[in-house]
Amino acid sequence: MNASRYPTPADLQNRSLQELAAAFVAHRGLLVDARHNLLDPAPSPSRIAAAAVDALTFATAISRYVNQGRWLHVITALGHGVTVEDVAVAAGTDADEVLLHTRLWADGQRRYKLITDVQHSEIVAVLDRAAGSAR
Repeated sequence: MNASRYPTPADLQNRSLQELAAAFVAHRGLLVDARHNLLDPAPSPSRIAAAAVDALTFATAISRYVNQGRWLHVITALGHGVTVEDVAVAAGTDADEVLLHTRLWADGQRRYKLITDVQHSEIVAVLDRAAGSAR
């Protein structure tokens, strides 16, 4: 645990997605109910503050959980013939951003020896083909 009295997303990294979602929904539910005066007795201001920070922490942990394989999903889709434009739509961005960030991801993976030079070259070839098709 960190020096703060609140957990951080890193503190939650070993939790399942189901656990993260259940905790988020519980914290958010308390906040919604408190905002609409549906709780008797009403939670204390400190309890509401803690629930707000906890909801934010769990939301961030969920986001990290679901995005951890983002660039691998991108390169897999591109490698299997999905256009970079369609991948960009799915990712909520544009084709240039997809190509740039996937390349940066691949470079980082190689730098930290998480992929081999051969694997990096294969990814770059997929990205080059995708970029060529987009023009």
